[in-house]
Formats: sequence, structure tokens, C-alpha cells
Amino acid sequence: MRRVPGSKPTERLVRHIARTAGAAAICLALPNAWALILAEEGTARADIVVAADAIESERHAATELAAFLRRMAGAEFRITSGKARGAGRILVGEGAARRADPTFSVSDLGEEGVVVRTLGDDLILAGGRPRGTLYAVYTFLEETLGCRWWTPTESTIPRSSSIAVDALDVSFVPPFEYREALYPEAADADFSVRNKLNGHSHRLFVDNGLRNAREDAKRGGRKFAFHKTDKWSWGTFWTLIPPEIYLPEHPEWFAEVPADQSYMDGVHYGSGADGIPTMIGKGIRPQSRAELNDAPFWPYSSLCLSNEGMRREFVRNSKLAIVQSPIASWFSVTQLDGVNCCRCDGCMAIAREEGAYSGAMIRFVNAVAEELETFTGMPFVTEAYHYTRKPPRLSKPRDSVIVVMLTAYDFIDGDRFLAYSMPFTDERNAGFRDDLAGWAKICKRLYVWYYMDNHAPPLIPFPNLRNWGPDLKFFASRGVKGVYGEGHAKELVELRAWLWSKLLWNPNADARNLAEIFCRGYYGAAGQHVLAYLDCIHDAVEKSGYRLPIGHGHEYLSFQTLAESWAHLAMAESAVRDDPQLLARVHSVQLPVTYSFLMSWERYQEEAGVSGIAWPLSRDKNAVLRGFVAAAERNGIGVIGPQSKREQVENPRLSDVVISIPMR
Repeated sequence: MRRVPGSKPTERLVRHIARTAGAAAICLALPNAWALILAEEGTARADIVVAADAIESERHAATELAAFLRRMAGAEFRITSGKARGAGRILVGEGAARRADPTFSVSDLGEEGVVVRTLGDDLILAGGRPRGTLYAVYTFLEETLGCRWWTPTESTIPRSSSIAVDALDVSFVPPFEYREALYPEAADADFSVRNKLNGHSHRLFVDNGLRNAREDAKRGGRKFAFHKTDKWSWGTFWTLIPPEIYLPEHPEWFAEVPADQSYMDGVHYGSGADGIPTMIGKGIRPQSRAELNDAPFWPYSSLCLSNEGMRREFVRNSKLAIVQSPIASWFSVTQLDGVNCCRCDGCMAIAREEGAYSGAMIRFVNAVAEELETFTGMPFVTEAYHYTRKPPRLSKPRDSVIVVMLTAYDFIDGDRFLAYSMPFTDERNAGFRDDLAGWAKICKRLYVWYYMDNHAPPLIPFPNLRNWGPDLKFFASRGVKGVYGEGHAKELVELRAWLWSKLLWNPNADARNLAEIFCRGYYGAAGQHVLAYLDCIHDAVEKSGYRLPIGHGHEYLSFQTLAESWAHLAMAESAVRDDPQLLARVHSVQLPVTYSFLMSWERYQEEAGVSGIAWPLSRDKNAVLRGFVAAAERNGIGVIGPQSKREQVENPRLSDVVISIPMR
């Protein structure tokens, strides 16, 4: 990497870099440009330096850098804690960076901020601890040298036996401290850390058969880990006050709900426009565990939050749980994913005083946190969800409490569902937008739980990608500190996981440009046609005005839209028909369109007859279904139903078929 002052790169090197560089991000050293030379014709021109007291993740960062530079240039890069050979150095970590600048500090970068900087003949890659230096290395490899990690198993690493870079000066602190992509495909440890995902589901721990048994120090370990297993993560009310144990002697600890549930038809969540649940007629409490299982709409899914005896037992059990899981880094005090909250006189009095039922929840969580703060230093997480989504008027979460606001449903404007076909800044999502603003005013740490794709059916096209950039920018502008992305579907899952990770790291990035980078890099020559397909379905839902709830069907998908979509994907298939790997990726993209055709076969055939547009698939529905089942299973999607697998293949009945997608 040595550069002699007043000199220029050799003409031979300039020609070689320009000829062999495989990515635009590699600096093409033009005749009048300066360059820091990392490798020249397969020979390393720089040593990688780490401090003698570097932590394990910083040493791993140096190892990763050497490995990827070797893959790129075919050169062996020396890693040393001693004196570098020659003038060229890549200084990895704060301690190493001080060899070039004794005043260098990462104190203003927090735990995960990065610095990528050239200083004379040195390149500094450093950041906060424990993962900032790792992120600095991956930032340099990705944004400067063009490396891409599309999935845990698929990547693009440019090849050039000579590598040179221009002057660099990047300093960046991610606005979100918590970054989650709840896809099995994104849980892999290397994929997570290379794409800067750090949430609870990312496997930044060593799994020796006991979940969360030991932190993965190489990758910085888990910053966010719940107690023990996932039943302690979200919806912990019954985990800490299990009805099997407490209900027989303490029915008063469980929610009192209306005896007559008929008024809830079409309402489901029982919360009025003022954020206070409706209470009509006589209230009842459960008397047995069987009643909890059989009751409609899960009406007893909460606890009585105003009951002091229950709260004392909740705190006692929480202490026992905390002691048993020293690796936990936060503790969940969260309502179950259900419908009804307690409507007893005590809980409703608090709700009316607070102007929203969330007041009862925040008072309860605050009381639990206050008692446990002297017992543990970890924060406590709760939810603003269903009947607790509207913020309270009086109470504020304690500094130790993280509130996670879920982007699910909307009771404020009379429509149960938010509109996922448009950003949350749109007026049709005013209820959610206003609630988020309210929570942002009173929370020290506010997170958002974001639904990334369709819940059911999980393969229907869900054109919401255009909203991700505006939504995440909006969250960051309101001071949101973390985003939990919940994804289940297999529709464009590779694109979704990768794009989501990039926008979580930098919500101001150009989402369209990122989508183009992925499609052209991951699908090769088919990428332009995949992008055209994405435009087709996004344009269709925008034109239709359909709200696109997270449990939607395919109402907005006309035959014309599907036919145009298939035309783009047929061209994608044709463009890569001689490349088995790229062809398999295109077949995965085709699955949602095929599934949509199959779901409404007769309807679309009628529309085709009226429109005069040619039918794009075989007219043999069973043949199409058999091909779909085979392609789905190749992509890890099980197709199950009341028929046996043989019956499904030989005589499939689509009305009996559901899609099964394993979560882990």
C-alpha cells in the first residue's frame, strides 16, 4: 500500500486494475488519480496490523479481512501485532489505529459505530466494542471493494489480482441500536454480522446443545438475549404467572372480561377509538384452564394488572428466572398475543385516568422494573400492541423500560388493519403515526416491531418494499432506537432479508438502488427482469388503492397484472436458462405468481377470456400444481393438506392445500 509522495501509480498497475477489477466499487486508478495499493498482480503490498491487546472480535475482523482480500487478489496478507514490513499498513481496531494517530479514539462511536479512513500510507478500520471494528472491516469490503453477502451460502466476491483505493474518510454511527430480521435465512452468525444484524434471533452465540450457552466472542456475542428459551421472549405473562399453577387458587389474578362476547364480532380487539376497551354487561373470570383454551377470541389472555398480589408473585418469579439465566441481557414483561385485557373496576379506573389502557400496562411494568432494578442491571422490554397501542396520558416508562410498538392493526380510525401498501406517514395510517409520535415523546428507548411480509397465505406477492425506506427514515427521525423485523414468508426472502439489513444499518440509503444492486448481483442477467416484475406488482397495488393488510389475499392482483408479471419472469428465466444456479433463483421468484394463479384459477381464466390477453401458463391446472409443488419443496416450502402427498401430486385439490414454512 506504499505510496511515494509526488509519484503516481505505475502505468502497468493502472492498466491491470482497469482490466481486471470486477466491481465498480474497486477504485479504478486512472492516470491522474492517487491510489493506496493493497495488492499488485497477486502480491500483497500491505500488512494487517492488530494491537497486542485486541479483543477477540477485532482479531476475527483482521482474519476476515485477510481471507476476503486473499479471495479477491490471490495474495497472502500478513497479520501482525508487531512492526509491519515496509510502509503499508491496514490498521484494524482502535489500538492499532493509534500507531498512525496517537490521538485516535472511537469514544464517540458508541458500541457499533465505524471509521474507515486513509491516513498517509495507512488505512484505518476501527470502531466501537465489541462489534464496531468488525463492522468497519465489512463496510470497507462491501462499500469500497464491492463484496456482497447475499445469503448465508451465496456471495459475490470480486476478483482482481491488483487492488487500489482512493482516499477514504468515513465515520458512521447506526441510528438503530437493535436490528432484527426474523427470517431463518438471516439467523446464520456470519450472515448476521457481515450484514450488521444484531437482534435476539441472530445466532451470535455458540450452540453446544444448550441455547444461549456461550457467547460467540469472535462475532461480538449477543447484545440482546432473553432468558432461556423463546417462551421467555415475547408474551411472558403466562410464562411468569402460568395458569396451570395459579388459576385454581387465584382466578382474581387473571383478566375479567365481558360474559357476552357477541358485541366483539368484527371488532376482535375490543378497544374503542379512545384506546379504552369496551365493557358491556357482566364481567367474568376464568375458573379453569379448559376455559382459557375454549373461550372465543382468547378472551382471558391477559392478567389483572391492578392486582397487587399478582404483581408481587410476578416479581418473585422474575427474580428466580433472572438468576437461572446469567447470559440474558434484557427481560420481557409482555402481554400475550391475544385479544382481551382485564376490565375489572381497578384496571378500567386506571385506563380512564390515563386516557388509554396502556396506562395500566405501563404502571404495572414500571412497578415490576422498579423492584428489579436493584436486583439486575438489565433493561425491561414491554409492548404497545392491540389494546395497549395508544400511549398513556400521565404515566411514562421508566428509563430502564424499552417499549416495542407493533405495526399491527389500527383501532383508532375504525379499520382493524394498517395499510401496508403505503408508508406509515400516509394519512391512511394516521392512527399509527400519531401513536408512535406519542410514545416517542415519553420513551427513552422506543423500538418498533415491523411486519415485513404477508402472514397468510405466505406466498402471495406482498408489494411493500417501496415503503421500507420511507418507514425506516420516519422511525429514525422520531428517535426510534431499534427495529424488530418479523418475517415469515418465502416470497423474495433472499431479497427481503438482505435489503432489510442494509436499510436497518442506514435508513437514509437509497432503497431502490439497493434493490437494483441485489437483483443484478444475485439474479445476474435475469436481474433487470426481476426488477421489472417488482415494479409491476408495486404499481398494481398503488393503482388499486388496496390497503394490503398483513393477512391479505390476492384481491388487487388482476389477470392483467399476473400476466404481465409472468411475462417479466419468463424473460428472466430465458436470460439465465444456461446457468442452473441462477435459473433456480428465478424459479423461486416465480413461485408467488404461480401460487396466485392456482388460488383463483377459474377467476383468472374468465378474466383472460374477457381481456383478450393470452393465458401465460399451461391450461392443465394439475400439471401446473404438480410443478409448483416440486419447485416449492426445492425451496424448502412444504405443501401439506388433508390429502396424502401422493394424492396431492396425482389428483391435487388446491382448496385443500396450505403452505407450511418452517420457522427454524
